[in-house]
Amino acid sequence: MTTVEALNAKNKLRALLDRVERGEEVVVTRHGKPVAWHAWFQNGERVDRSEARAALGRIRSRAAAVAMQSFDWSSRKNDQYAGQP
Repeated sequence: MTTVEALNAKNKLRALLDRVERGEEVVVTRHGKPVAWHAWFQNGERVDRSEARAALGRIRSRAAAVAMQSFDWSSRKNDQYAGQP
């Protein structure tokens, strides 16, 4: 399984989709936390709705448990450009 930061995933989406098509699983993270998972969709098979609803319930309960932190644009900008000339 490959892990990719959201900014990089956005810039390399086509290459990531090619990897998923070959059977590789890709997890997209934001600030080191998983936010999306890409896996191969085989033969147009639909997802079991009960499993999807259960997953949605887990996502909602985890989201409710996480306290939102304030976002500091200046520190994000510094992190983004760290190490660049």
